Amino acid sequence: TDEAMIARIRDMGLRLGGEVFHRQSAMARAGDLDRLGEIAQPTLIVAADADRLRGPDEAEELHHGIAGSTLVHIPDSGHMIPLEQPKALAKVMTDWLSARPAK
Repeated sequence: TDEAMIARIRDMGLRLGGEVFHRQSAMARAGDLDRLGEIAQPTLIVAADADRLRGPDEAEELHHGIAGSTLVHIPDSGHMIPLEQPKALAKVMTDWLSARPAK
């Protein structure tokens, strides 16, 4: 319902153009879910509570597939978390990074 955000995303799409949209939409993206268990690095999974492109089930699937991962949901955000909730995203990331042991 945020008209300014909708306009910002629409303008971004117009700047990129229809060719880019079609190319990205047509990309075949092979799934690697069977390989999630190979990820041994600390992993932060960030999901938006109102994302209509990537649902919470997909974030949960990643979280369950990556041992020791951290899953955080950003409230009041759709798919464009960096544009919609930049401060909340930055806080989640800095908090998570601050909790990591120093090397």
